[in-house]
Amino acid sequence: MKNINQKNLKKYKLKIINFILKTNAFTLLEILIVISIILLLAIAVFILLDPKKQIDKVWDAKRKNELSKLKKVLEDWYNDKNCYPRPNEICYNSVGPNNTCYICGNHRNSPSFSPYLDRIPCDPESPRKNYLYQVDNINCPTWYRIYTDLSTTTYVFDDSSTQELECFAQSCGPPPDYGYDYGISSSNIELERIDLFYYCARTGCNSCGINGSYQECLNLWETRPDLFCNRKRIILPINHCIKKNCPCQPY
Repeated sequence: MKNINQKNLKKYKLKIINFILKTNAFTLLEILIVISIILLLAIAVFILLDPKKQIDKVWDAKRKNELSKLKKVLEDWYNDKNCYPRPNEICYNSVGPNNTCYICGNHRNSPSFSPYLDRIPCDPESPRKNYLYQVDNINCPTWYRIYTDLSTTTYVFDDSSTQELECFAQSCGPPPDYGYDYGISSSNIELERIDLFYYCARTGCNSCGINGSYQECLNLWETRPDLFCNRKRIILPINHCIKKNCPCQPY
């Protein structure tokens, strides 16, 4: 009698296990549907987060933070030596036009900046981009400028700090190329910038307004967007417009 009960108990357990397996099992179709939903959600999150844009923001924050610290260090240097760093004391290359050179502590030719800094900062996109250093003379600089090109700014969008400096559309930097949209300088000098802008019109780059200021181009966009190529707000410095990298420029 005892053995019969044990057999019945085993059969009962097997029935329960089979029932659980059958009720909890997924068909192949159900599994594919679940996987598809997960993939769609992952793609949606990827698009919303826009990893490239997030990386660009991190790089720009790093640039601003590093240059802010460097500005304080350069004032300490000046207080100690009555001159700002000569190009050969901060740059890794020789002096170019407008007394400019590039700085990046990771470069093998970069000079030591001790005890002021363990290492001179580098643009986060170096070697494709590097901070541009400019002085008034190479023997004992009385002022300096340092320029950088932010990753988030374009001909269509300007970072708030770019707007504050009025370096719209890469209009700051040494002439004739300019090409920078952010920077720092000693307190006795401002960043150099171009004042004449064009807008990208349906027929190519055309001048806007009497003086061609950035604000005039912006006002034109707000009142007559139909004049702009593909109805896109593209405003750029005149020196960029006359080059072949100008958007919508006919050849």
